[in-house]
This record gives sequence, C-alpha cells and structure tokens, in this order.
Amino acid sequence: MVLIPSCFGPEALQVPKPRFLTTARGDGSNRSTTAHSNGDSTETEETEDASQLRERLEQLRGVQQLCLVILAEYLHYTNSWNALQNSLAAAGDGALSTHLQMPRRTETPQEATPFAYKHPSVTRELAASIVRQPGMAGLASRGDELGVLPFTPWIAKHWQCLSMYHGGNLGQELPGAPRPAAAMAQEPMKLYYFPLMAKGLGPALVAELSGLPWLGPKDLGFTRDDWPKLKESGKCAFGQLPLLEASSIRISQCIAIVNYIGKVSGLEGASVEDFAMSQSLLAEGEDLYIAMQKFQPTYTVKLGTLARDGLTMKGDAATNEKFWQEWVPNQMQKLDALLKEDKFTSSGKTVGELYLWSMLHQMKLCRPSLFEKTPQLEQFYGRLEKDPKVQKVVSGSSSFGELQQYFVNPE
Repeated sequence: MVLIPSCFGPEALQVPKPRFLTTARGDGSNRSTTAHSNGDSTETEETEDASQLRERLEQLRGVQQLCLVILAEYLHYTNSWNALQNSLAAAGDGALSTHLQMPRRTETPQEATPFAYKHPSVTRELAASIVRQPGMAGLASRGDELGVLPFTPWIAKHWQCLSMYHGGNLGQELPGAPRPAAAMAQEPMKLYYFPLMAKGLGPALVAELSGLPWLGPKDLGFTRDDWPKLKESGKCAFGQLPLLEASSIRISQCIAIVNYIGKVSGLEGASVEDFAMSQSLLAEGEDLYIAMQKFQPTYTVKLGTLARDGLTMKGDAATNEKFWQEWVPNQMQKLDALLKEDKFTSSGKTVGELYLWSMLHQMKLCRPSLFEKTPQLEQFYGRLEKDPKVQKVVSGSSSFGELQQYFVNPE
C-alpha cells in the first residue's frame, strides 16, 4: 500500500500499488498476463488486484474527483485498466464505469503519448462536478475528454505526484508526457513581432489568456531594428513574423502559433464541437484580415497603390466603400447567427474566439458602427473587451507592449 500525497486532495487516500500476478508455466517458469476487455490474454506485463483497488476507489468519491481522473490515466498506461474495468462491471458499479470508460488498448505504455490522443473517459457530468470542487473552477473546462485535459501548472503538480508511483520517472517512460510546472515556469514562451496589431494582437491575446508564462517584444527587448538579424538567423521558417519559441520548438505561422498555445493551455475547445467552432472562427478571422488587406489602407499603404509585396494593388475609394457597405455586413450577420448569446463556444474564450476578436477590434477602430445590425455579435465583442487580460494586452501593458493601429481610414 502507498499513500497518495496530500497534494491530491484534502484527505490522505490509501491506494494499493499495482500488483504483478504471475501464473506458472508447465515448464516451471512464470509468465505475466494482462486481461483485456475482449477476453483475450496477452503475455505482457501484469494484471491488477482489481478488487482491492475498487475498494479504495470508493474512498475517492466526492473527495477529489480529478484525482480519480488522473488515477484512471495511470491505470490505463500501466496495463491494469482492463482488470479494473472488468471488476467494476462484475460488481454492477455502472455509475463509475460510465465515468471512466476507456477503449481497448492498442499500444504499449512506451508507445502511448499521454494527453496527445483522445478517449472518452470523463463525461461532461464529471467535468461539472470537478468544477464544483473548491479551488477547481475553470480547471475542467475541457474535462469531457481525458485525453485533452488542459496541461496547466496545477495539473503538472498532480502529474508529478502520480509519477512517484511509477518509480519517479513517469515522464521518461511515456514520450510526450507533460513536463513539470517548474520547468514551464523557467522556460516561458517567447513571442516576436513588430509593435503592431495586424498579426500580433491575436497571438498576444491567446498567450495572455492561456495562463502560461510568456514573453513578448517589450520584455524581450525586441524592436524593428532587430528584425533583419533575426530574419538572417534562419529561425523564421517563412522569413516573416510572428515567431513563437517554446522550448526547442519554433513556430512561424500565426494560426499555428495560436493553435499551439491553445493545445498546451486548453484553449482549443472543451469538446469536439467547441474545437470545430474555434477552428472555423480562426479561418473566418483570416478571411477578414485578407479582405482588409485588399480593401482597407494601412498606415504604410494607401488606397490605389501597390502593396508591399510588389504584386497586389489596394482597392480604390469606390471598392473600399462597397467593401464596408456590402461584404462586411454580410460577414457580420453570418457570425451573429452562430452565436449563443455572447459566446460561440461553451467557454467563450477559445483560440478561435480570441483571434476573431482581434480582427473585429481592428475593423471596429475603422468603423465604430461595425455591429450596428448584429446585437449578439456586439455583446460578444463587448464581453471580451471588458476582460481584464484583454484590456491588459490592448492597452500595451502586457509583455507584448505597444500595439500600433495597422489598418486606418482613407485620407
């Protein structure tokens, strides 16, 4: 028996360490077997004394349900899940079985990647109960699928506790396992961009609302004068900004940057439906930006002149007016129709929503009447505009620093 550290919850819980049950071969040697839910038996590693484990799992109810979630993950990757599942089914414990359903294993623990693939193990009902636990508000916004639980410093602390029962090297045995919170705190993400809204506002918002440590141009001391040297370094795969450095990873495309941050922080969506909506809004945000580049002047390129790429011609005054009178209202109405009150998703703060907001904000600076005929979209915009973290970024008080207006009105 081993004692789960107090960091798992308000009570110390006794949970048996997985046992290895061997059966004798006819030749006198021993072999280990693992029982699978389909009745098969494979000569791999172990089986679990599931009856004792089930006894102890009863103690977990109502104490710290997220501990149960993490324990289930542990069982899954130590080849002991199926024995527990069979025991629960035999005991008629339908409620717990429903909350902790997992698919048949198809990989070894060494091949598996925690938090990288999805399996329906935690229902929305369980997620809701987790939220009600003291100090857990917001930590289960994506709890309907264990495989996509957000990796926050809080989760990392519990993962470290769990690692103790795996010889202290759980992260080493399972490639892709979350890294300790301390390591994350020492290695903040680094976001490089010019002091402009354009393609800088979206990533800055996502970074700030992610809750993860990050450094922007202001705190990095990065200025326009540093850009030629950075470009020549080869760090920017496509020779452009923004650039995100996260540990040994370098990401050069804006959408990839916000999606990466969303993945590691939990902002990509609480469900597959939320994820799909978030991705749709990312694409719409890109469409809005591309259209603004075609028909709206910037602080460096006027209407009717050649863009900086040397290929694209900005629209003239007539096309600019038609853009605002016809194309923009049509897009706003389509967005308005997707809203449920003032949110597109259950959280209202997915990467897609934040990125879309960054484009709507730049459009509204040019046309204050942008939401004149879309009241729900105006509520969506207003809700995020009031968010303290959004205000921190927009005001230039975040690590990003100043964000100069990029799109301007015709002279």
